[in-house]
Formats: sequence, C-alpha cells, structure tokens
Amino acid sequence: MKIIDIIILSFAKSQQHYLLTINAIKSLKESKLNSCFNVIIVETNPSVNYDELGVKTLHFDEPFNYNRFANKAINTCKSELIGVFNNDVIFDDNWFSEIVKLDIGLSIFSCSPISLTSSSQREFYNCKIPVHGYGIARELSGWAIVFTRELWLKIGGLSEVVSFWCSDDVYAQQLKKHNLNHFLIPTSIVNHVENGSNTLKTLNADVKENLTYGQARIYNKEFNDNKFGLNNR
Repeated sequence: MKIIDIIILSFAKSQQHYLLTINAIKSLKESKLNSCFNVIIVETNPSVNYDELGVKTLHFDEPFNYNRFANKAINTCKSELIGVFNNDVIFDDNWFSEIVKLDIGLSIFSCSPISLTSSSQREFYNCKIPVHGYGIARELSGWAIVFTRELWLKIGGLSEVVSFWCSDDVYAQQLKKHNLNHFLIPTSIVNHVENGSNTLKTLNADVKENLTYGQARIYNKEFNDNKFGLNNR
C-alpha cells in the first residue's frame, strides 16, 4: 500500500484556530487507509504542538511563507506521495482510498480532492471521473494538493516567489511550464471549511495588504498576469 506524507500548515493563534487543526487531524486519522499516513503539522505558533495526537510538529523560526514551509517539511520525509493541506479542512472517510484506487502508477502526477462546500467546484459535484485543468479553486483545490515526489523534484520544489495568496497560482504556473497535468478527483472529498480560520481578519491593515493583494502584485509581475485586476508593475 502506498504511503503518503501529509503536510498540514497551521497557525493556532487562538483556541478556534487550534481546534481547526485538531479537527483536521482527527478527521484524517478516522479516514480509511489511515495507516498509510505520515502526518506532519507545520505550526506557526511556537508554543503549540500536536504530540498527543501522534503526529509530528515542526516549527520554523522565520517569516511565514506557505510554499517554503511546505518545502521544508517535505525535505524531512521521504514518501513518494505528498499531500499539502490547509488546516481548515475535513477529510472524508474515503478521500485517500479514492485516489489510490485509480491505480495511477505514474511517477509524475498531481491532483486535488474536491470540496463539497466550495461553490466554485459545484459543476463537478456529480462527476465520477478525473477532470483535467489548472483553474484555482476549480480543478486545483489550493487547500488540498497531492503530488508525487518526482514531480516535486522535477519542478524544483514549490515556488516560493509569493508567501501567502497566490501560492496555488504559482504551483499551477510551474506545472504548465513543465507540461505537467493536474487533475481534480471528484470522488475524493476533502471539504474546505470556507472562512474557517479567518486569520486575515485578525491582522492589521498593512500586514493584511502585504499577504493578500501585495502577493497578487508579485505574482502578476512574475507571470505577466492581471489577477484581481491588479496591474503587474
């Protein structure tokens, strides 16, 4: 049976945020094939760990960067399958067994589970076969991405050009650059608790701007895009 290294990025700055991560871990451990999971929580709050739940906790003493933190966690493990997830997700019982039963057998592969709480994925709710595409929050669930280690090595790791918003956009750009496909797996369900963390609402205006539209401007400049209608200068 395939083993998957599961990276969950968390910032337990309050009891509410801590419980989001706890619920993600518990739902993961209750899902089928849970013996295949090597779970690593990258926790931004240095005083919080999840040892009592039998998972590994990592803390990095540096400014937060979603993809960089994911890369650093991936470097600590060695499974051929890797999953990178937000902490505001709930894993369905069959989420991983649905991916495994595809019997992909590919050394280079990228996919996302679907979220039945995401209106942007509604058109795929009743689909039974993988759907190819790179649409953010459509075929590519930025809160839940699974790929092979060989793919990660081929693209040079997850791009760290942005730190928060657009981290999934740059991943899509990396796949396109290397002519690599991405698939939504509509029978594999990892529900995104939309607005579950509300972390951005707790930040001051300048920090929030930097992590959101500031990152979008960096992305636009890097890829000559116009995301959110922002110019790329």
